[in-house]
Amino acid sequence: MIKVGITGGIGAGKSVVAQILKTLGYPVYIADTEAKRLMCESPAIRRGLISCLGAEAFNGRQLNRPFIAQAIFHNKNLLKKINSLVHPEVRSDFQRWTKQFPESSILFLESAILYEADFQKELDAIIYVSAPHEVRIKRVIERDSCSRNDVEQRISAQRTEEEKAEKADFTILNDDLNPLIPQIVFILNQLKH
Repeated sequence: MIKVGITGGIGAGKSVVAQILKTLGYPVYIADTEAKRLMCESPAIRRGLISCLGAEAFNGRQLNRPFIAQAIFHNKNLLKKINSLVHPEVRSDFQRWTKQFPESSILFLESAILYEADFQKELDAIIYVSAPHEVRIKRVIERDSCSRNDVEQRISAQRTEEEKAEKADFTILNDDLNPLIPQIVFILNQLKH
């Protein structure tokens, strides 16, 4: 079994690549989705979030996402604390998830914060999804109905494109000009040999 990470900056198209891989029949673990699930379901994370942020971190059984986002956006220490609660749980969940697929030759983990969460230690290879800066901004504005300034702030809060790209084993250029499927098929063939 080969475990492969998919990462890239906001608006680069990680989710599109993950969806194509799912359509091709490959199992894909979406770390952000699973982290949100675990933040609601894991008693350890729940206790930790309430300890860090107070009872307002939850609306009943659901995360109070706007409250949490506001609390951590400009507080790197608090973000670090919360990540230290969530990332180990996501890593353990990914390890459990991989055991469901003993026959699969290749499994994928999609994560925007793959390096920040130290997921690379669980993986055999990493695919970096890249897109031009302006393309990324346009996609996020359309997807999230937010301002250019909001997107610029989110991009500047992430690691640079160069940092992520140089650590990856493969790069997919998702610039709306180069077709994705041939790039994905090429990487799949490389992974199989």
